[in-house]
Amino acid sequence: MKGVELKAMLGWIRENIQDNEPVLLKFPRREAAKKVRNTEKRRRISFVTDELGYSRWNARREAWMQALDENPTLFAEALDRAMETFDVRGWLEEQKSQESLGDA
Repeated sequence: MKGVELKAMLGWIRENIQDNEPVLLKFPRREAAKKVRNTEKRRRISFVTDELGYSRWNARREAWMQALDENPTLFAEALDRAMETFDVRGWLEEQKSQESLGDA
């Protein structure tokens, strides 16, 4: 949601949200920048996926952890290196290309 959309919703919020209702307002880009700085020294990572992604992630993570003697620091370093070298934009273009070939 963009700021202009939020402003448009303010009237609805004022009319439909009770005064004692807790409200949480998040700014995703600011949250991301805060996570990059990690001044709170957090060490846990989580993300949302579908059932297949969850299963695949855990299978691959377990295989990597076994190869790395159950060392979570080495796992994080290996994952970071893999993400650094993976061409996500090229992969996305390839996926789109394959989808368009399937539509033909």
